[in-house]
Amino acid sequence: MERVSGRKISGATWSYVSALLIAALSLILVHDPIMARVLALSSAILILWLWESVPIFVPTLLLWAGIPLLLGGYSPVFALPKVLGWAADPVLALFLGGYILARAAHVSGLDQNFTNILLRLAGESPQRLAWAICFGTAFLAMWMSNIAAATLMLATLRPLLQIDDEDTQRLLLLSLVLGANVGGMISPLGSGPNAIALARLEQIGEPMGFVQWITMALPLAAFLMILGLGLLGLLYRGAPRLPTDALGLASKGTEGRRLEVCLVLICAIGGWLTESWHQIPAAVIALTAAAVLFLLGLLKKEDLAAIDGGSLLLIAGGITLGRLLESSGLLEMGASGAFWHEMPDVWRWALLLGIAALLSAVMSNTATATLLIPLASHFSEGPAAPVLIAMACSLGMPFVISTPQNALVASVSRGLVRGRQIFQLGWPLMIIGWLWIVLTGPWFLQWMHGL
Repeated sequence: MERVSGRKISGATWSYVSALLIAALSLILVHDPIMARVLALSSAILILWLWESVPIFVPTLLLWAGIPLLLGGYSPVFALPKVLGWAADPVLALFLGGYILARAAHVSGLDQNFTNILLRLAGESPQRLAWAICFGTAFLAMWMSNIAAATLMLATLRPLLQIDDEDTQRLLLLSLVLGANVGGMISPLGSGPNAIALARLEQIGEPMGFVQWITMALPLAAFLMILGLGLLGLLYRGAPRLPTDALGLASKGTEGRRLEVCLVLICAIGGWLTESWHQIPAAVIALTAAAVLFLLGLLKKEDLAAIDGGSLLLIAGGITLGRLLESSGLLEMGASGAFWHEMPDVWRWALLLGIAALLSAVMSNTATATLLIPLASHFSEGPAAPVLIAMACSLGMPFVISTPQNALVASVSRGLVRGRQIFQLGWPLMIIGWLWIVLTGPWFLQWMHGL
């Protein structure tokens, strides 16, 4: 590592230098002043997201300030009210409701009740427990973000991490990683790329409901989880049976609070699944459920401070950047190249989805979706491009740095789960999932769209 004045150059310094260098080159080499400034600003923001050298919400704030400062004099489209209007998307309300429901489940002890059910179903078999943890985490990720699902499951499973067998601990932790990563693609609430795709679908007048999204994503997610669990079973087939005293976790909270929170959650899920019947937007249902939790006293104002506002701002920044790239005409210019249009459809999909998966493996999958969804939409009308790019972004999971849940599990495992174990699980699933989406996704979505 190079040194400056005897000190190592930090990752943050590299990110700042890279962002400034690429921004300067854009301003020098691109002659159109609007295109030059858009390219400079968007490149700098993407680099900050890539390096993660600043809190995840900081690039969003810089973007909101930078657009009117650098571009406001060229067109009223780039004025601050318009820019903030881009970010005020119903998807943010949907995710806010999901975070609040997750907080209520944690405060009431409902999450631990759920975990106890999984433990009783699994018995003393570590392999069965791994299946229960994986599918349980994926189920939670359908109704809250996969990061929140992983955090809740990890918190309630901490007593199991005291089991005196390293293979068993690795098996259980990796099954949680698998369920969180793959479960994030199942429903619109699961991950940041899903939010970017939903916002794009609303923008082009092709909204997709919960049932439609789940119908598309569930077969692939179930296949990848079964495949991943089979791989983990082979890698850790020597794990001993669990001690009986590890199979019970005490639940906090009161039974009444858990019941009330459960009823609110069931009503919200029911509303989302029947959206096509009653025509109430999913975001409205999420906000209503969140308001009911506070009205009934099931959550306090202090609980609002525990909501992951940084992730909400990250999603808002992703939506804003996508709208900036499109409003400026930069995406249309990039998509007009003959290279893209001369490629057969299947090869174009293979390239776009492969880029999405690979970029998501080394940078924020939300930032990747922000960059690629508007670009891919120029090649395909209808809901195919946003949904397939979002699903491909969820496949970027082979490294410790690939997803927050990977990093979270690696950090609390005390060295038991390292990059090699995550790579052994994530790399095959990324390749197989990419092939599945390339070969079946566009045609399956076309069939769904014709129903």
